[in-house]
Amino acid sequence: MFQIFLKYKLLIFILFASCSMILGQERLTTSRFLATAKNQTAVALQEQKIDALNALSFKLPLVERIDFQTETDRFQWQRQEVRSRVSFNGWDEMRSLKQQKEANMGLQQADRAVLFKNVLLDRYALLVEYRFAQSELAMYRQLQEVFSEKRDVLQKMAKLSTNFNIEDLIKAEDAAFDYQQKILESEGTIRKINQFFSLTLKTTDSLRLDTTNWIPLSMLHSLVTGLPSSAEKNPNLTQQAAKIDLIQSDYNLEKAKTKKVIDYGQIRNSARNKDAIIREWSVGVGFLIPYRGSSKIELNQIAFKQLAEKNELTNLQTSLDLQIFSVKQDLDLIFKAYDFIQKQVNESQTLYSLDHYSKVQGSSPIILLRMQELVLGRQVRLISLEHTAFQKYIKLLDLTGKLAELPLKNYLLADLSGF
Repeated sequence: MFQIFLKYKLLIFILFASCSMILGQERLTTSRFLATAKNQTAVALQEQKIDALNALSFKLPLVERIDFQTETDRFQWQRQEVRSRVSFNGWDEMRSLKQQKEANMGLQQADRAVLFKNVLLDRYALLVEYRFAQSELAMYRQLQEVFSEKRDVLQKMAKLSTNFNIEDLIKAEDAAFDYQQKILESEGTIRKINQFFSLTLKTTDSLRLDTTNWIPLSMLHSLVTGLPSSAEKNPNLTQQAAKIDLIQSDYNLEKAKTKKVIDYGQIRNSARNKDAIIREWSVGVGFLIPYRGSSKIELNQIAFKQLAEKNELTNLQTSLDLQIFSVKQDLDLIFKAYDFIQKQVNESQTLYSLDHYSKVQGSSPIILLRMQELVLGRQVRLISLEHTAFQKYIKLLDLTGKLAELPLKNYLLADLSGF
């Protein structure tokens, strides 16, 4: 009676400790973690750069330079010649410099969009890895137990019978060891991601990821079908186009310099004839003849650079579109394979036979273990396919530009709520 009391007391203690551990964990939603991408250090620094650029003045003044010159005639100070010259900037130069600032601002904003998209992509990938590492870990533990028990049964059979296949024991031993290794790897992955969660959220509390509203695979299939087949909204394309616009603004500015007509205005006083001092004053204007000269080489270099960037844009567009096509094809095969295995699992008599056979007195433990191995193996395969599907799905969202499209949506939740 005392032993029974101790047994139940120990059971109550374990349950209480488990509940305390679960309740002591801080609930972490996927939206909360994804929202931390907005405050990533690299993104914040890029925003500071944009603010600094916006605060700078790129307005080119009309007057470029003011010169004052003096010259003594015959080393006689009373015969002093004075000149003052004002150099001007061209109207086209002033307009082109303003356009250059706008193009530079566009590139900085495009850089920020690409940076934020990459940070957000890393967070999505971590959430997917974490969720399926937990699912796979549960299956690996069950399979490790099955093969460990199978190994123990085969060892007992080896002692009782000479008609025994040693290869079955070796395979069971290897399988138990392999799954133990997979358990350790999955536990390491979960622990590492948990540490990153805590570091990102700046907390020392134990975190528990909430996946209750996680999108089902059936909905994932329909979402993938509705995604565009073109990467025209991909931030990397916008970034490349912004580079081309900036080069075009450089070209326009260089070309505007060759169109300047009025170079300078000048006022001069010879001061050599005191009796006719009014006649000693003169006004002059310098004009530039439109001639490109050496600037033609600079313009050609800029034009060649712009052509290279345009070719890069075309190649990038083609590459991204091909990747979208390839990922969609891969996902189609994954969905078909998942449906096929799921249908086999639903129509298979293994689960029924396992339940029925386990109740039969004198049933072979090896057969029971093999049936369990078959059932768990198919479940692991389904989890693996679902894991790969979500990885491809996140990549597809990234390629099509949907991942960081405003307003931001949580594409891991069934309701696609914002964050």
